[in-house]
Amino acid sequence: SLRVAQNDSPRYDHRTYAMPKRPGADVTLDVPDSARSAQAFTAEATVRVPKDRPAASRLTASLAAPDGWSVSATSPTSVKRVHPGGSATFTWKVQPPAGKLPSASALTATVHYVQNGRQAVGADERVVGGIPPAPPAGRNAVSDLPFLSSTNGWGPVERDTSVGEQAAGDGRPISIAGVRHAKGLGTNSVSDVELYLAGKCSRFTADVGVDDETGGAGTVTFSVIADGKTLVTTPTLRGGQAAQPIDVDVSGAQVIDLKVGDAGDGNGNDHGDWAMPTLTCG
Repeated sequence: SLRVAQNDSPRYDHRTYAMPKRPGADVTLDVPDSARSAQAFTAEATVRVPKDRPAASRLTASLAAPDGWSVSATSPTSVKRVHPGGSATFTWKVQPPAGKLPSASALTATVHYVQNGRQAVGADERVVGGIPPAPPAGRNAVSDLPFLSSTNGWGPVERDTSVGEQAAGDGRPISIAGVRHAKGLGTNSVSDVELYLAGKCSRFTADVGVDDETGGAGTVTFSVIADGKTLVTTPTLRGGQAAQPIDVDVSGAQVIDLKVGDAGDGNGNDHGDWAMPTLTCG
């Protein structure tokens, strides 16, 4: 039979490249995928001791959250002992601050314990996505509201200007068929702007078309989608064509998407403008 011998590199050091030791206890943090401004949620950390590991004793747990977040324990934060094959669970009430939340916030559960007479520690980190606050009551210019998310086919989505080129802030005043508009979103297909309404809004209006900066080129479509249901899709709009009005009922919608398509012929010169997009809420 063939025998294969291991020939370690001269630079190999088994202490440096050794596999890490299996932890004496596993810590798992469970939190929601997303959080809303000033709305509390529950964070739950579970520590488990594998059956083939010694018991863990004197366990203490803590939860770290970003500055401005409130964390209060809703269960005891210490346990005397967890036997092999057993587990213990710790819970906290977590409340994000009021106002716009970051797109991602990290929470970390840490458990200190004693095993085999030695101090040990286990931890788990989870990221919670931030959901912006609902629009205030009244008529809201969409370009003044936070986006839940945005994607764009050329550069970033611009607020109150055309899309311009690839850099942020390089657009021009929004202009469709010679008519200028002070407010709006400048995009390039394929584009999607997602807005959180929390069921608080009733109407969305806008004038849509290809920005004049393309010199008459470009073909796009515009769609408004509420909670996954398409409310309206325009026919293909071309550069130089007058803006088309959109007026749709969004009552009860949690999230709407403002999408710009490429009309099936690629996204060259597809500078689609949402001119004067307005949400009526409250």
